[in-house]
Amino acid sequence: MACAAHSVLEKLDVTLAPPSGRGDGAVVERVIGGDGYDVNFIGVDLDLPLPATQKMKDDLIGADGAAIANYTHFSLAIRKSKRMAAFVGWNIDGNITKPDSKEASWQIDPRIPKEYQLDNTIYRHTKFDRGHVAKREDLLWGGKARAKRANDDSFCYTNATPQHENFNRLAPALWKSLEDEIFRQVPVADLRIALIGGPIFSATDRQFVPSAAPAGFQPVSIPKEFFKIVAYRDNASGVKVLAFRLSQAELVAGKLESVTAESLDLAPFEMYQVSVANIEAATGLRFPAFKPFDTKPAAERVGLEAEGSSRQIRPIRSFGDIVR
Repeated sequence: MACAAHSVLEKLDVTLAPPSGRGDGAVVERVIGGDGYDVNFIGVDLDLPLPATQKMKDDLIGADGAAIANYTHFSLAIRKSKRMAAFVGWNIDGNITKPDSKEASWQIDPRIPKEYQLDNTIYRHTKFDRGHVAKREDLLWGGKARAKRANDDSFCYTNATPQHENFNRLAPALWKSLEDEIFRQVPVADLRIALIGGPIFSATDRQFVPSAAPAGFQPVSIPKEFFKIVAYRDNASGVKVLAFRLSQAELVAGKLESVTAESLDLAPFEMYQVSVANIEAATGLRFPAFKPFDTKPAAERVGLEAEGSSRQIRPIRSFGDIVR
């Protein structure tokens, strides 16, 4: 099976990016950060999600003590108890710019306490890929210099979640290319899309410590599911919001460590379109700005998906299955 080159390099813990330096052998950390997610990117205010409870609010942290960490073209909040993003919000301009260099090394964000971030320990010699939440390719716009900053920012561990290698490489192509499909099949106003995505945690998540982890390494809650909320302005009918869930539950229930080659499990993954309210219930976050534009409950209200109908939970296997 052919794999993307970066996936192979990640499993080998190799980067093609030369370390930055001053010429005297000292490595200099690259500058991280930017203007972040633009709430009015598609012409209406779509604010980042809010914690639904005080407990969740207390569990969130951003950069330099703030509630949010801003990067170039995306923003996020970390769940301290999980050492992963509760959510990532990012903007896509369809006028993509390809920077001269796309490779970058993964890095801890120095603006956030290290104890609230995962590092390479969870990925080295395990079956987990460093799965981007905000897809690197989505962020490459705004001119070469800005695209390069966004590219490099995307390689912060704060923008990664442990994704089983089979999930990361074999999950439905539509999940990975949903934004591209929207640009191809919908007259998107100004070629602009806003997205929120992240892991879905639950009380039954597997707690995992790699065998090579140092003493004192705290178990990591491995998310079984992920969510993605996509917002765009349709030239014909206005702002639309689509919400989806995808699971890696069966994969992370099995063996998670291996230093030898094994055959890949080609079992299918199923992607579902859900309501924004469904994502709220699953994540403990609120999306008040997105809910009024949600196409899923709008379809149900006009009788396209009657209560109890199997169509409410049908898998999404092609772009034509999506309620828009």
